[in-house]
Amino acid sequence: MLCTYEKINLLRYTFLLGWLLITADNDCPINVSEVRTITFLVTNQVLATSQRRPLYLPASPNPFREDVSFRLASPQSVMIVDGLGRTVEHLTSHPDGTVTWKPTATVSPGLYVGRTADGRQLVRLVRE
Repeated sequence: MLCTYEKINLLRYTFLLGWLLITADNDCPINVSEVRTITFLVTNQVLATSQRRPLYLPASPNPFREDVSFRLASPQSVMIVDGLGRTVEHLTSHPDGTVTWKPTATVSPGLYVGRTADGRQLVRLVRE
């Protein structure tokens, strides 16, 4: 494989890539070669980023019946939503970041998600 490098200016680069393939078909050798030039520009502009994934927090006990607790990285408010995205309850953490949810009897068993106000922390809660 042939690879040459040439710096044209501070931010533009050119690479010459070449390869040679030798194969035999019915004992008749065939030589194939190709050379391609690739030019690209390097800038400090960000073209795309992926969204930051939320931090999933452990809860105990999970699944739960009466109440469930979890700890946030920092004290803030938490919104509990059901599987259809409907808000079930708004909670506020203690100064140490702990949150305890004691749902009312009208909250049916199922999957619930707690999300912090900044959206960076999630907790999955399963009520039996």
